Amino acid sequence: MIITPQPPARLVLSFPFDKDTNALVSRALGAKYTGKLKKWWCHDTVLNRDTLFKLFPDLEGIEQKVTYPHVFDMPGYLMDHQKWAVEIAKDFPRWGYFYDTGTGKTLCGIEIYRMLRIKTLVLCPLEIIKEAWIDDIAQFAPGIKAASLHGIKPARLPQIVKDNDIVLLNFESFKKYRPLLEKTNISMLMIDESSKLKNNKAMVTKEVSKYAENMTHTYLFSGTPAPNSDEEYFSQIACLDPSLFGKSFYRFREIFFYPSGYGGFKWKMRPDMRQEFLDKLASISSVVNKHDVLDLPERTYNKIAVSLSPDEKKAYEQMRKDLIAEIDEEEIEANNAAVKAMKLRQVTAGFLIDENKQPHYIGKSKLTALCNLLEEIGDHQVLIWTQFIYEAEQIMKALGNKAGLINGSVPHGPRRTEALTNFKTDITPYLVAHPKTIQHGITLVNCTYAIYYSLNNSHEQHKQTKDRIYRKGQHNVCTYYYLVVPGSVDEDIYQDLQRKKKNADDTTNFIKMHKRETNPRIIEKFMLSQERKKDEGKKTFIDFLRTKRI
Repeated sequence: MIITPQPPARLVLSFPFDKDTNALVSRALGAKYTGKLKKWWCHDTVLNRDTLFKLFPDLEGIEQKVTYPHVFDMPGYLMDHQKWAVEIAKDFPRWGYFYDTGTGKTLCGIEIYRMLRIKTLVLCPLEIIKEAWIDDIAQFAPGIKAASLHGIKPARLPQIVKDNDIVLLNFESFKKYRPLLEKTNISMLMIDESSKLKNNKAMVTKEVSKYAENMTHTYLFSGTPAPNSDEEYFSQIACLDPSLFGKSFYRFREIFFYPSGYGGFKWKMRPDMRQEFLDKLASISSVVNKHDVLDLPERTYNKIAVSLSPDEKKAYEQMRKDLIAEIDEEEIEANNAAVKAMKLRQVTAGFLIDENKQPHYIGKSKLTALCNLLEEIGDHQVLIWTQFIYEAEQIMKALGNKAGLINGSVPHGPRRTEALTNFKTDITPYLVAHPKTIQHGITLVNCTYAIYYSLNNSHEQHKQTKDRIYRKGQHNVCTYYYLVVPGSVDEDIYQDLQRKKKNADDTTNFIKMHKRETNPRIIEKFMLSQERKKDEGKKTFIDFLRTKRI
């Protein structure tokens, strides 16, 4: 195969006709055939060039740019799985680190930068730019210059990038700054909480994917990369290696999934394709579970049955019947069904929001159950998770100055900081929060009790909320309580979260075991390491993998 760069920013591919090769370049590169030239062409990007070298090692016409790691001392404070993450980055310029919350993903990213010394952009949720990345850089690598790009004037961006080694930006602001970022010398992209790219149709996914095309190094970090379905891996893996699943989501879905459920709106993995899917996914990513690498205490889970009052039961049954009647009469849209289900969740919490967004009080069965539970827990700090502002306000009225609030009305700013500080220092025993407001990077190991006043269907948010109190530094048993109205939408959501957790765990557990036993890349690195460490005594392959905790 011969590759010829041509304006405007295209690579023209010349090779003898071959059906399989045609399909490969079309799927992996998004290449198109031009009848006039009788050749294929694709966009001239760093990712496409690297993919071509991977698929056709003997190609002619272009050179591959390789960035070699600097010689540096591995810090002693890194755990084994973090050291292994840096070792992987020595050989692979693109990788997915699907590491559990609390296992030190930020430190992995910092040390990867220290090794490669490449101008880096970190994309992450706004709330962890300072509280996780900038603070950790200052503590563990003070020689690295880092700055946030959030909220700056566009005219200042080039100078800030020039003056710093690492710049950080939140996902929501990326589209605004992307044209300016493309004109800088940033060539390494780290995406923290890469599950933000799980929706291939989302604008942020499209923008980040285009930007990643011209990065020499791209690394993903996420504890829950695909919280709802294995389909959500596609857009993340496409940023790393499009030769695995291609560049077309719909072609990927057609190959690996089949439509199911009412109207065919849901997709399930084809049983005969699952092994190929898992093998490809495991070839570009690694998984670490916190139980494998951290010495953490046990966790206990309790469902607390809440009995509704007669008024609440009446309102719930009426709402449920109206929903069923609407579904029977017509093919209800999924969005509308979700709204109805949300109304049912509100009723189980004792209120209802009308069309004018005004709350109407129905009862306080769940609020009473919460107060009784807090009394039973006694003199301990408790994190209370809610979904609706109104129910959070009702809880705050009941608890008074004993509680701090971090909800949709105070997601950021001084009030949020004050509420967190008061809770961490035991000034207030209770903290009422919405999952989105403190789901990333916040450590609350001073607390061992969490209560779910209400739930939504997001497995990702649910996992993150559980891990706020269950992470490195926690030495006591953590207890979780779920206030659930039996036979209601509460029960349905609770069961749905358990199902999603099992599906996600099945996939990530395979990646973890695949790394330990079968991945040829890991075997090759093991053999090289054995030659370097002959003086340390003999180790079996299994012993090595156990110590590395891949």
